[in-house]
Amino acid sequence: MFECEYCGAQFLTEETINAHSCKEKTRFTELETTTGMQAFRCYQIWFKARGFRPPQKRGFVSSHLYNSFFRYVKYRRKMGIPDDKIYIGIMASEGILPQHWYNDDIYRYAIKKFDSDFDPKVHIRITLVTLDKLARKLDCEISEVFDYLRPSDAIKLIQSRNFSPWVLLLSQRFKKYLQEETTKEERMMISSAMNIKHWKLMFEIKKDKVSETKEYINQLNL
Repeated sequence: MFECEYCGAQFLTEETINAHSCKEKTRFTELETTTGMQAFRCYQIWFKARGFRPPQKRGFVSSHLYNSFFRYVKYRRKMGIPDDKIYIGIMASEGILPQHWYNDDIYRYAIKKFDSDFDPKVHIRITLVTLDKLARKLDCEISEVFDYLRPSDAIKLIQSRNFSPWVLLLSQRFKKYLQEETTKEERMMISSAMNIKHWKLMFEIKKDKVSETKEYINQLNL
């Protein structure tokens, strides 16, 4: 007898087991893909965020949420979500289940939570990681990225918070970029992506953080 290592089904010949296909086998094969590995990693992050021990692959394969995590991974690529731990952490703390993570309204809610609840240092870290990646791609210094950045790309990076207003609104380089490299329409779109009114209020409330952040940004020649 031959037994399927994935689902436990038994077969009389090697030929029949080789021809056999099951949901479990298909899913284990999917986990070897880039999307599959990312989906499993996000599944584990979700468990950790709720204070549970992360399950092994077999637990993920048998989960009724399996497809939801694959959908989330595709959605995060589309939206450019910069940090799974932060996004999933917000979802976990708010009790939002994985099958809702790729809803646009939920995504916008998460952005608002990120803007209001997270320390500027987190915003700075994500922005600097993004700037570093772009600098490598453009073969330039981090401080020179804005010299090469298309306004349409800047808007997308702001919308996803790969670029945080905590950095951009305090950056002399970015102010120069707005003045010299963007049209009036593009500046309006950037302002909308940031939600300027919110950030003016935020900076007024957190004046000490503004001074500290501005000093750090100046040291980076941004």
